[in-house]
This record gives sequence, C-alpha cells and structure tokens, in this order.
Amino acid sequence: MWSLGSLINDIAQRVTLMSHERATPLSAPGRPDLSGHPAPPVAPATPAARGAPAARVAPVAPVVPVGAAAAAPTACLAPVVPPPVGQGSVGVSQRHRASEPTAVILAGDLLRWIIPKVGRFPKQVRHGLGARIEAAHLDVLEHLVQAQYSRSHDRARHLDRANIRLQAARHLFRIARELGLVSERAAVHAAGLQVELGMQVGAWHRSASNAVAASAAAGSAAPGSVAAARAATGSHEGS
Repeated sequence: MWSLGSLINDIAQRVTLMSHERATPLSAPGRPDLSGHPAPPVAPATPAARGAPAARVAPVAPVVPVGAAAAAPTACLAPVVPPPVGQGSVGVSQRHRASEPTAVILAGDLLRWIIPKVGRFPKQVRHGLGARIEAAHLDVLEHLVQAQYSRSHDRARHLDRANIRLQAARHLFRIARELGLVSERAAVHAAGLQVELGMQVGAWHRSASNAVAASAAAGSAAPGSVAAARAATGSHEGS
C-alpha cells in the first residue's frame, strides 16, 4: 500500500522530470529519458559531414489494398452519361413527317390524342364504345397510308373509305360526349381535329380524281394523234 507521503513524493519527482524535459533540447547530451537515466552524449558533426549534401531518399509507394487496385484507375474517369431517350431520332422523325401527306400527319396526331382519352373510359364502356372509337380512327390512318402508297386509280378509293371511317368516328365520339365520358373541352378539341382532317382528305381526294381524269384524257387523245400523224405521213408519201 502506498502511503500519502510516498504518493506526494512520487508526483513531485514526475513534475520535476517533466519540467526538466521541456527545458532540455531534444539533441542536448545528458537529456534524461523516461526512466530518469541521462541519455548518452551525441557526437558532434564533423566539418565534412556539415558540408555534405543530404542523401535523397526514394519515396515509398503507398500500400493499395488488393480489392481497390482494379478500381483505382477508373476512379478518376468521368461517368458516361447516355443521351436522352429519343434524342438521336428527332431529326429522322422530323424529316419523315415532312415527307408525309398532311392528312396522314393529322390522322396520326388525332390517334395519339384519342387513345389516352379512350383508356380513361369506365370499364363497362371501354371495351365497347371506346374500342369502336379507337378502331375507327385506326382505320382512317390505315386507309390514308394505303392511299399514300397506291397508284393513282386506286388512291381515290382508299380516300373514300378513309372519309367514311372518319365520319363514323365523329359520330361515335359525339355519343361519348353525350354520355358524359369526355368533357366539353375535349369534345370541342376532337371535333376541330376531325374537321381539319376531313378537309385535308377531301382536298387530297379531289387532287387524286383530277389526276385520274387527266391521265384518262391523255390516254384517249394519244391514239387520235398517232392516227393523224400516220395520215399526214401517208399524204406526204403519196405526193
């Protein structure tokens, strides 16, 4: 057991030792170590050692964990950000729309607007009236595409069918408005799109009919001109 007097003496010795360590430089000879014994004197540096350049020490490479060695080179690389969806095809889509007839473009826009509206119909009418409205607008677009890639004498026939299906779609959507399935604002917007599409289909139909009539007139006039040329040639030979 430590007595109070011995504990006080031990604390006083430690305080004296700590004050001595602070006052004594690190390189001073005779500096006591932690055990209280004086350190051995340090030999003074020779004049040649004072003027000699300090030796260069090679840097030590840091220790890299095994798991982080493969990931270290890629840690400084910038992340690859993919382009937004559809950004590469914007120009192609614009050029494709510019090469299509106006009626085909309007029919596609109307169909893209109709499908979400029909999808919000109640379940009891979604697969009945809603499906018929969607199918009628799909038929309009299909007949217009067929008219786009048909010959002149078949184009007017496909345009007639597209016009008939468009009129059916207008009546079906009007019934949906009367049943309260769409708002008044949506009904007015749909009616405006359908009227504009009908005007484009009518103008296209007149253009196709005029082209067919002009072709038929040119074909009927061709044999007469050939016969007249032959008659003129025979008269010159007879003379």
